[in-house]
Amino acid sequence: MPVRLSLVILMLIITGAPLRGQSTAAPGAVAGSATESPAIAAIAGTDFSNKTILLLHAYSYEIASYLVMDPVLEKKFSAAGLDANRLHYEFLDLSKHPDPEHRRAIVGYLDRKYGKNPVDLIIALHSPALSFLVEEGRNLFPGVPVINVIADPEFLTNEDFRTRQFRLMEGLGRPFVILPFSINADATVKNILSLLPDTRTLVVVSGSGLLDRGLEKTVRRSLAAWQGQLKIEYVSALPLEEVLKSSAALASGAAILFTIFSADPQGRTYRPPDVVRNISRAAKAPVFGLYDSLIGNKGIVGGSMPSFGREAERTVELALEILGGNPPREPVTMTPAPRLSLFDWEQLQRWGLEEKSLPPGSIVLNRPKTIWSEYKEFVLGGLAILLAQTALVTGLLAQRRRKKTAEVALREKTEELDQFFNVTLDVLCIANTDGYFLRMNPALERILGYTREELMARPFFDLIHSDDLEGTRAAFSALASRQKVYAFDNRYRCRDGSYRWLQWSSSPAGKLLYASARDVTEYKQALQALQENERALRQNQADLRELTGRLISAQEEERRHLARELHDDFTQRLAVLSIEAGKLEEQLAGSPDSCKEKLEQMKYQLVSVAGDINGLARQLHPSILDDLGLVRAIESECNAFLAREGIPIFFSHENVPPDLGKDVSLTLYRIVQEGLRNISKHACAEQITVSLKGSAQEIRLSVEDNGIGFDLTEGRKAPGLGLSSMGERVRLIAGEFSIKSRPGEGTLIIVRVPFGSKRIGE
Repeated sequence: MPVRLSLVILMLIITGAPLRGQSTAAPGAVAGSATESPAIAAIAGTDFSNKTILLLHAYSYEIASYLVMDPVLEKKFSAAGLDANRLHYEFLDLSKHPDPEHRRAIVGYLDRKYGKNPVDLIIALHSPALSFLVEEGRNLFPGVPVINVIADPEFLTNEDFRTRQFRLMEGLGRPFVILPFSINADATVKNILSLLPDTRTLVVVSGSGLLDRGLEKTVRRSLAAWQGQLKIEYVSALPLEEVLKSSAALASGAAILFTIFSADPQGRTYRPPDVVRNISRAAKAPVFGLYDSLIGNKGIVGGSMPSFGREAERTVELALEILGGNPPREPVTMTPAPRLSLFDWEQLQRWGLEEKSLPPGSIVLNRPKTIWSEYKEFVLGGLAILLAQTALVTGLLAQRRRKKTAEVALREKTEELDQFFNVTLDVLCIANTDGYFLRMNPALERILGYTREELMARPFFDLIHSDDLEGTRAAFSALASRQKVYAFDNRYRCRDGSYRWLQWSSSPAGKLLYASARDVTEYKQALQALQENERALRQNQADLRELTGRLISAQEEERRHLARELHDDFTQRLAVLSIEAGKLEEQLAGSPDSCKEKLEQMKYQLVSVAGDINGLARQLHPSILDDLGLVRAIESECNAFLAREGIPIFFSHENVPPDLGKDVSLTLYRIVQEGLRNISKHACAEQITVSLKGSAQEIRLSVEDNGIGFDLTEGRKAPGLGLSSMGERVRLIAGEFSIKSRPGEGTLIIVRVPFGSKRIGE
């Protein structure tokens, strides 16, 4: 066996078999994985051959990020079973043609091209592509989900921007997944100082294009905190020739941070990888960058940067989840891109930079191959095989003994599980995706009254209440699509014809469904009884409110009748007696003084009684309210209170409509009347303010005093008849009644009545 192993290793060396784990992979794939991701594995077996994806690129095809990402996207989608002919590429070229006419022309072009060819998913690369879909293209591809790759970093740093963009996207009726692709110039500067602690000058190189200027603005914000510690020079308005000359003239203690250079001030366009390669060749200082597409033979040392290749892989994972029937639950979902510390081995050697100074977790690319690095896995593998063969014989001898021990333990464990399965009070069962029970414990037989054989002989849908069939089929579909179901209720028909409520929780495993259930019939019946009691209580409350309204209306009508009787009968009769007493006094002019004095006292008493009866009539029903309106009635009541109690009272009114309605006017008047009565009895106030104000929506009444106040908590426990009456009167006209008071801080009564409220007796 060792001879055969040696021959195998020799053949692999001669034929140059590929090595695993080498760091010479393309930069875009450095964060990827050779194994299938959990998200892709979870939807294995799903047919994507009929799915159509539109890749909407914001810029032209030669952008470095597209050259990295597009091949990864195509490879991963093809591996998942997507038809390559259904993967469509469109390049909007928005940086070279930012005019509105170009955007409108693109909308027409896309509508003509894809209007009759439905698209299942849109992948928008770079933030301008997302803006195009949200603004000009809002009516294109209605309802189709959108994944925005290399999204605007403002989503992560600017809450106002994020809120505004989310609001725009949420109104379009389609789900958005945003993958912000943020650079970290601050972290890259820390990497520079870790490798080159003597750095005093940092030259930031960028172009003059639209994308170049936007990235430079982001870098300026990120490096603002370094001003003072470093001399930061921004080179963005020079032709490429001048940039190369200034890079070649840099003194020691300088480093270059390359952002992006796609165009110069003269409008000439460039490929950023070519620009950074030329700068690296000419510069007298090491060049660092912000994107992994510049790592490799492009000339940069490295930096803290996101990975275009990893973003492409993440995009495929999200796309397959959406196409597989698991769309985002929220209108907008955001998942930031991770960043890596990537460095080029050749550039580290060129500038004499030590790897031990790199940040923890850094990845070094383009390391040269050595015999040990190329063949160590084969050597170690051969040794492992030899050791495995040695251990195999020993293992086989012990395997039989362990197998017997395991069989005994398995049998005992199976018996324990069977015992637990059979004695639990809840239902435990196993079913298949065809709708049949395969196994169950005795609890289901006990609840439904059927035998095990009867339950397993028919589809369980035959036992479900007709009203619950639709919901049960929906839950069953969710289980069939590998989703768990919790706390789902439905009714099963028992042998005696009755129905029992069961609450299920179930989990799928392949073609089997594992479920547990609990009999909740008594709970459902109690809940139904409680709901019926609540309905009866609400009806009783409504009846009581209606009865209270009628009682108050009847009380007011009786007051009106008594007031009219007192005023029209008793007051008039007393007036007649007063007049007769006056005439009698004139006739007895010559009578003794004592007789005249008694007669005069009788006359004054008759006048006083008539006045008191007249005042009582006004209290029972204020005729001034009907004759002169609410404002004059309240004003009269305040004047009478001032004359009677001697407490200063101030009344103000503003925008009071003349047509409030009798019920509203009477209620507000009674609130003032009752409030003043309470103040005179309990408040010990030195000043009172009454305010009546109208607006377009409501009329507001307030009665406030500076008296001793009271504890509202205690008042709510045992409210007086006056407070209860005021609150009930206001509720009957659909108004709001509130009281604010504290001991020693006075009391404020506020009533709000919206216009159009239901009136008493209506």
